[in-house]
Amino acid sequence: MIEAKEIYRRVLKYYRNGRLYVNNAGFYSDAEFEESIGDLKFNDILDYNSLTEYIYKCYSSRAIIGNTRIKTVGLASRNGNDIDSIEGVSRFLPIISSYLNYMHGSADDEKECFNEMLTFVRESIVNGTTKGDYYWGDHLDYDQLICEASDIAISLWISKPFIWDRLNNFEKENVCNWLKSATEKDVSQNNWIIFQLTIEAVLYNFGFLDSIDKNKYEKISGFQVEPGWFKDGNDGGIDYYNAWGFNYGLFWLNRISGGDLDPGLESMVSDTFQKYQYFFDSSGRLPYFGRSVSYRLAAICPLITYFSLKASKRDKDRISSLLPNFFKYHFKNGILKNGTITQGFITDSKQVVDDYSGPNSALWSLRALVLIYTLHSDGDEIITKTSGVFHEDQLGKVSVRVGSEFSVINDTKNNSVKINFTKKTEEKKGKKNYVSSFVKFLIYRRFVRKSIYPELSELTISSDNYFYRKLK
Repeated sequence: MIEAKEIYRRVLKYYRNGRLYVNNAGFYSDAEFEESIGDLKFNDILDYNSLTEYIYKCYSSRAIIGNTRIKTVGLASRNGNDIDSIEGVSRFLPIISSYLNYMHGSADDEKECFNEMLTFVRESIVNGTTKGDYYWGDHLDYDQLICEASDIAISLWISKPFIWDRLNNFEKENVCNWLKSATEKDVSQNNWIIFQLTIEAVLYNFGFLDSIDKNKYEKISGFQVEPGWFKDGNDGGIDYYNAWGFNYGLFWLNRISGGDLDPGLESMVSDTFQKYQYFFDSSGRLPYFGRSVSYRLAAICPLITYFSLKASKRDKDRISSLLPNFFKYHFKNGILKNGTITQGFITDSKQVVDDYSGPNSALWSLRALVLIYTLHSDGDEIITKTSGVFHEDQLGKVSVRVGSEFSVINDTKNNSVKINFTKKTEEKKGKKNYVSSFVKFLIYRRFVRKSIYPELSELTISSDNYFYRKLK
């Protein structure tokens, strides 16, 4: 329960920072490039580089307040315009940091773009964590800024040789104090614990913390319902978001901690693949359900993490063949618009945008890029010229059950994947929710945005995603 004093601080922060002026005057975007990107084969790392460099050009043109915020037009979140604009930086930095790490030491790191990116990352982090006009703000309990701090920490760890190692002691102290504060606040007892653990792992790696809180890690481990699969908190369920979200977070936790946190963590990450592989048809489609459908490109992350850990050559070939199809499917259908990832399933759609999501939230879709560049930096090339040519075995139908909530049926012969839910998910209603919505309306002067999910009305969904495609 949040105390009255804490509620007051959050509301005050919202009103001080929530009126950031946003318009699209002067925003850079290239409609011709966005139209043509669907024609890329995505079987060459250069295709991904073109995408990353384009998004950088668009986002850097919208940077304001010392590169600590990105102004983007779109559906605002319940968190206020300031946090929405901070997300444009925090969720953007891991992509740029991983790209810089991949390019570092190559002939291309002499490009003007490379040096511009270096400056952007450094200025964003130093300015955002130093108290003053550019400051991102103090962390509060249950604050969205804690989630964003995790991405800042990952960005710093990825770019350590050319960002962190070049900061002076004063700058390092500001960064670490700001990050450490995020680990000391109360958060929801679900996947948010991973955000704090990730920050602690980075600070531990940098020598700023003596240890990582293993009690927090044990809580996360306790959410595991079967190998590699997690419910989102003790009372939470399983959806596509937790499938890739836990996997991505634990991948970084294992990598940054060097396996010191738990020798079994690597297996926990790779175990997700055993059933998750059947979510995808050979066209790169999967049935989306649950929260945050706008993060949809990140759904491929558990396949990429598995590729880097324990995949056999056959599994690696299969994953490499699926990736180009996955990217082509989404980009050919218009997921990129006006220099950013759309808010919705394919195009912008208010009906499926959760109230906590703002115009920059969908950048989490590009977490797949972060992993691809990370693997290529390791010399583990997941994107090759032969990607996309693997022929799927005609296995007929493969059926797997995940927990007690749903089963997945992958019909390779007909190139279809279906998910059968045990029962329809019940929407939370009642007096408490109505009162909460009314109070939030009075405080924030905006209605709570209600998102719809297929599992509320359907017992079976398929990889054609008709539920989302029929929405206007």
